[in-house]
Order: sequence, then C-alpha cells, then structure tokens
Amino acid sequence: FVRYWDDAAKSPYLFNAENNQLVVYDDESSLKLKCEYVNDNGLAGIMFWQYASDPKEYLLDVVNEHLD
Repeated sequence: FVRYWDDAAKSPYLFNAENNQLVVYDDESSLKLKCEYVNDNGLAGIMFWQYASDPKEYLLDVVNEHLD
C-alpha cells in the first residue's frame, strides 16, 4: 500500500495498485482539520469510525486538543 492525501476531502487513503485495493481512513491530520471545520462553523460535534481501532487514543487526543 502507498499512502496518499486527498486534498479535496482533506483525508488520507491507502492504495495497492497490484491488488487494486483502496483503504480510506482518518488520521491525526485529517481529524485536526475536521475539528477546525466544526469549530469554524459552530457545529455540535465530531465523530470518527472505529474507536476501538485507536487503542493508544491518538485520534481521541487530537479531538480533545482541537475541538472547542
């Protein structure tokens, strides 16, 4: 897999050209941008998929740090 960044979606993704497989996910950078969007637009909250897949709470730490 090779990591790419979709600037329109402000999100990373992985692509394996050999198997034609695509994986889309959130990381710390994309969640920080989502938090900024929520704060800038007066929205009520944020979510990310599969909290259980973040056992070291890297994503939760970003949300706690950047969400007003």
